[in-house]
Amino acid sequence: MDRYEFDFAVYECHKHYILAEPKEGALVGKRELSKVYAMIKKHYNAPFGFIGNRINPSATHLSIYEIIKKEHPLLQAVAVVSYRPITDMISETERILLRGIHFQLFHDLEAAKEWILETLLPKQLLQITKL
Repeated sequence: MDRYEFDFAVYECHKHYILAEPKEGALVGKRELSKVYAMIKKHYNAPFGFIGNRINPSATHLSIYEIIKKEHPLLQAVAVVSYRPITDMISETERILLRGIHFQLFHDLEAAKEWILETLLPKQLLQITKL
């Protein structure tokens, strides 16, 4: 697992997914997204997932969702881990903007990780991965 720390978030690149934790008060827009592109290209040449572990209050500029869908067709699943009711509500907008990508809201990080793997991996490979 490789870890990347930016001024707006910390990213961990796991074999099948990215785990992102925004920094408090961060605003993620096009400039921030461009910093993440090299990391994605380095680690993922097959379908992958993204887990947004929203432990800190932050914001994402809505315009980036269309860019994400266009620039990263290998992104197949997005999980949002929420700790606040406002995050639950915002995730419904994200679900709409990411239409065509598997999307799920969670209140538990481990459940989100398991869902990402179940969504991305065939059952046989999933059993091997859990060993």
